[in-house]
Amino acid sequence: MANILVLEDDEIFASLLQVSLEQAGHFPIICEDATETIAQYKEYDFDLVITDLIVKKNNRAIPDGGVMVISFLKGLVRDGYEIPPIIAMSGATQRPGLEQLLVTSKDLGATATLTKPFEPAELLILINQLLERPT
Repeated sequence: MANILVLEDDEIFASLLQVSLEQAGHFPIICEDATETIAQYKEYDFDLVITDLIVKKNNRAIPDGGVMVISFLKGLVRDGYEIPPIIAMSGATQRPGLEQLLVTSKDLGATATLTKPFEPAELLILINQLLERPT
C-alpha cells in the first residue's frame, strides 16, 4: 500500500481522509499547512501527495497552502528529482472568483484534482488510477 502525504487544515475532514485511507490499507500522514507538509516530505518517502489548495487559520486564508506545496514539488522536478503524483482538492471553487482554482492547480503541476466535498470511494479510485493499481 501507499505512503500518502495529506495537507488538510479542516480537522474533521482530515480525520475522515485519514480513516478512509487507512481502511484502504494506505499509510497517511496528515499536515495542517504547507510548511509542515514540506518538512514531512523532506523527512520521508511518499507515493502520493494530496493537498488542499486553500488553508485557513483563524477563519482567514493564508498563503501556507496547497499552491506552496505544488510549487515546492515542481521546483524539485526542475532540479532533476522525481516526485509523486499530486492530487489538489478544494471546496472553494463555488465561490465567486475561485471557479478556476483547480484548473490553475493543474497548470501549476497537480496531476489530478477533486472538488470538495467528495465521496471517499471517488478519492480511492483516483488514488488507484494514479498509482496504477486495479480498483
